[in-house]
Amino acid sequence: MIGRSSNGAEDALSAIWTQEAQTLMGAPVEVTSRAVAGWSMMLSMRVTVETYDSRWPRDYERIRHDLEAALREVDLLRIEHVGSTSVPGLAAKPILDIDVVVPADVVSSAIASLTEIGHQDEGQLGIPGRHSLRSPADGLVRHVYVCVEGCLALRNHIAVRGALRGDPDLRAEYGKAKLALGDRELEDMNEYVAGKNAVLAKILKRAGFSDAERSEIARMNPPTLD
Repeated sequence: MIGRSSNGAEDALSAIWTQEAQTLMGAPVEVTSRAVAGWSMMLSMRVTVETYDSRWPRDYERIRHDLEAALREVDLLRIEHVGSTSVPGLAAKPILDIDVVVPADVVSSAIASLTEIGHQDEGQLGIPGRHSLRSPADGLVRHVYVCVEGCLALRNHIAVRGALRGDPDLRAEYGKAKLALGDRELEDMNEYVAGKNAVLAKILKRAGFSDAERSEIARMNPPTLD
């Protein structure tokens, strides 16, 4: 990641891999930064991509209710279901992405409230205005983020969701690309990201982001299994 020390980048990537490994293996795991390079070299990986599941919005509502209860003393602006599971009809990894949107001055309070119910703060991981929290292993696999209102990461999530919900052809193209990647063995996470690059670029352009904003989104997002 740009602007981080090599150790910081390793720590950030370790946190991402820990979360994804927990998802793929179905149990809590710890991945050290030292192990990340070895994993990327060793693993021939297959990504789980599923056709749209109507349970996803119901699972989101359950999680939203719990988050709102935990944040009742915080100046919460809203909670957003984002990512592929938030788009009806779109194939996705069975992992919910949820943005907790707050003003900048209450980020610390929001994180403290969520850690009290079992979340673990992993920091910004190189993405300004967005704090990643590892969720408790309670059967509902999700990524929870505390986002500052107006930050680019949040605008990216909301705009991409809107573009995919509003364009059936674009949604079908993206789903087809992800299902195809899920059907084959991959060398590493970079191959998965590269397989989606063309359609993702189209989605971001359709969502109205400038060239500079699209470059910044690409820079601040490391390879993940989203």
